[in-house]
Amino acid sequence: MALQMHKHWAILLTAVVLLLFQFIVEFVAVYALYYFVHSLMIYSYKFFIDLALMHVAISVVLIVWGRRLAIRFYKEA
Repeated sequence: MALQMHKHWAILLTAVVLLLFQFIVEFVAVYALYYFVHSLMIYSYKFFIDLALMHVAISVVLIVWGRRLAIRFYKEA
């Protein structure tokens, strides 16, 4: 029973850490791109569509990575 709780908390902690990491990475990326756009005065819709697609790509990569990491914790524990 205690081992099962350890697995649960390991997976939950992994998810929380990855969400925090994702927030920091995306915040920095969006801030840098916003600054870049303002410095070049680019206001096209294509750029913001690319920005949204990059946001989705970062999210998908981090979700897949987190799932694999959680499964590894689950198998090792």
